[in-house]
Amino acid sequence: ITITLYRSADAQPGQDNAVAEEEVTLENGQLTWENTNTDTWTYNIKDLECYADNGMPWKYRVQETVPTGYSASNNGSVTGTLNQDETTYNMSTLTNTQQNTTVTFQKKWVNQSGAAITHDYLGLDLTVNFKLQVRTDGAATWEDASEFFKDYPGEALKDESFTRSITGKLTQTGWSGSVMSLPQYVKINGNVTKLQYRMVETSVEYADIEQTYTVEDAADGNS
Repeated sequence: ITITLYRSADAQPGQDNAVAEEEVTLENGQLTWENTNTDTWTYNIKDLECYADNGMPWKYRVQETVPTGYSASNNGSVTGTLNQDETTYNMSTLTNTQQNTTVTFQKKWVNQSGAAITHDYLGLDLTVNFKLQVRTDGAATWEDASEFFKDYPGEALKDESFTRSITGKLTQTGWSGSVMSLPQYVKINGNVTKLQYRMVETSVEYADIEQTYTVEDAADGNS
């Protein structure tokens, strides 16, 4: 995470001597981080001036460069004012939230002419099974999400099976589903990489019969 420090000062009462916001150049060692192996990182900036030349206390603002794949509270900016001890500033907490996405999919039953089926000649409930696949942006090969995310850190995807099933009649509409709260980006070998998703139909079940499918990708991996 990269943060930049700015400062400004109000004018003295009745004076036109406010100090416009300016970036503060930090020397080596002024900024330190703690607890970076946890979900709550703490930064400390030491040896800052407390008062501007006009005699008013400095107001400091921290601006975070938000990491790719995340959003930040308050647009990544917090401002602190001088505490009563006149030696320290307390800044509000900045919260980064991972940007997630939802994959939606539909199943359509059509006849040989491509038109919707209007007569339920089977008269049975059908169950269609699907699985989620994922690949990194620009990759040609898709991978089952269950395998791709098996070592993914955190709790968000721990209980996700990445499979979905829809049951209904041939003539019914609304054959659709979704997989929610999927990360848009992951870090691989230190690099933040965007992900692509797709749902793949794996089998259809009716009565005591199950028909399974093998998915074969085109040479470009896009169909």
